[in-house]
Amino acid sequence: MLNRSRLATISLFLIATALPIAAQEFSVGNLPADTSFMIYYHGQAPLKAADSNNPMLKFWYGPESAQFRVQWLQFMIRQSNLKANGHPFNPSAENADRFLSLMECPIIVGVSSSEDLLALVQSASKPGDKIMNSVGLFFILDIAGKNAQFDLLWPQIEAEIPTDVTRSKIESSGTSIEVFTGPDSPSFSARAGHYFVWSNKRRVIEDLIPRLRGGATSTKSLAQDAYFNRTRGNPDPGTVIEFFFRVPDLSKIPVPANPMINTSAVLQGFHLDAIHAAYGSISVTSDSFRSRGFILADPSVGGIFALAGANKGRFETLSLAPASAYSINVGSIDLPAIYKAARSAIVAALPPEQQSSVAMVEAVGAGQLGMPIPDALALFRGEIASIQLDSKTSSAPQLLALTISDSQQILSLIHKVGAERILSEKQENGVTYLAFGAASVPGASTSPDPTQYHVAVAPHVLLASANAQFVRDTVARLGTSGSASLADNPEIVKLRAALPREVISLQFTDYSRYDWEAFMAGAFDKMGTQGKANLLPDDVKFLESLKSFPWASMTRTLHWSVGAWWKDADGIHFESNSK
Repeated sequence: MLNRSRLATISLFLIATALPIAAQEFSVGNLPADTSFMIYYHGQAPLKAADSNNPMLKFWYGPESAQFRVQWLQFMIRQSNLKANGHPFNPSAENADRFLSLMECPIIVGVSSSEDLLALVQSASKPGDKIMNSVGLFFILDIAGKNAQFDLLWPQIEAEIPTDVTRSKIESSGTSIEVFTGPDSPSFSARAGHYFVWSNKRRVIEDLIPRLRGGATSTKSLAQDAYFNRTRGNPDPGTVIEFFFRVPDLSKIPVPANPMINTSAVLQGFHLDAIHAAYGSISVTSDSFRSRGFILADPSVGGIFALAGANKGRFETLSLAPASAYSINVGSIDLPAIYKAARSAIVAALPPEQQSSVAMVEAVGAGQLGMPIPDALALFRGEIASIQLDSKTSSAPQLLALTISDSQQILSLIHKVGAERILSEKQENGVTYLAFGAASVPGASTSPDPTQYHVAVAPHVLLASANAQFVRDTVARLGTSGSASLADNPEIVKLRAALPREVISLQFTDYSRYDWEAFMAGAFDKMGTQGKANLLPDDVKFLESLKSFPWASMTRTLHWSVGAWWKDADGIHFESNSK
């Protein structure tokens, strides 16, 4: 299956880098204080400032990529299925080129709404109601230096508006606002200085106009919002894209009523209301790319935050990824804490007369395991690693490793829980090797089961993979001190040093081992016949061209990526640096 997250990341980068340089930046802090979501694209100034020294950007902006950049953006517009007042938005090729020219400017897209978004979701479930008609959407484009192009494009766009959409004008703060009324709710657009602004709500556009003109406003701004300031902090130099999201009370998520269990109590037990806001950004320098994020929350309440173990300064499973590995992800996990949080939520959700049933189920589980469930989970010492030994795309890790405290007790649990699936078992040099598959059936074929899984239980670690050799090679590393690992690479060590010492998880990736050309060339082939049949001829032609684009020339300088997650009293942090 096509790796969607990797393709989405590449698409985001290509969309951003395909757009030229901007004139000046917005001040997002001047947005309305009730802005619950915003994406701020800074234009191409940061990218163009870095492309003279950043080899990847230098190639992308080079003449050999010029035609492809335009084709890529035209493809994205065709796939966006944009609509205006319920009608498809299909600009001509000429107007599409003008539109793309304006996309070099800074852009803010957001939602202004003081209403509870979850309450709006509930109301949107009613027939004929649409949440997008309830919140205030807005789009701001800085056209400084691009007024001439905009003046050519806008009349052409208006000419393509269907005849059943009526137009009128209103005045606000000395600015003329054009009103479009069609099958859906009205929409509003205006020019405020060197800004073009659009919204689906009159109150929103009338609030934005004086802000964009730099005038006084009677309402508060986002810069005065504590959540926004705490999550954003000081934006990185070279920031290209950033987003902010004010998280509603997730414990009030509308879920179907259940007479047997209080679903609201389950959500409250996970303390989702402790999550307040989220922020993220992508920035560039002359030789690297940086992404960071922050979830403003109170991890001390437990609940869902139990999923993240304690910050650690050393991960012993890092050494299991050989120097030739493509990537490794290691993390801290507290299984007993997760069990405790889930148990508390379930007990709180049950009627008082049924809460004792949880203890009964635990007693049955303890009987099968030979020990209480929390004690069994505590045998796993809180560290898990996922290792990709090569760059082949896969829906599952090629090798999993979990630290354990007592290998004999782990083996006892394995036999009690999965004895009927054990195909073979043998011990070598203090390590037990097991192969798992479907339960044996008398008279069945003795040929190897292609679905079998291989496990090795060593004194302090459990290894698992669909490839028996991967397991054995990793066991061999356990007894070899000083063996070079991916974590020992000098460039990775340097990138790791820029992150906090104690973290929840670490991710190391060697992109120089990834076959980008094979991945992109195979993307179109993996769509299948039905997917291709739904594409326009121009789309098919473009996707076929992906096979011949020199991806390796663009990505040959992208070598390493190091990322980390960590938590503190303010919430959960993320940062990744690629070079």
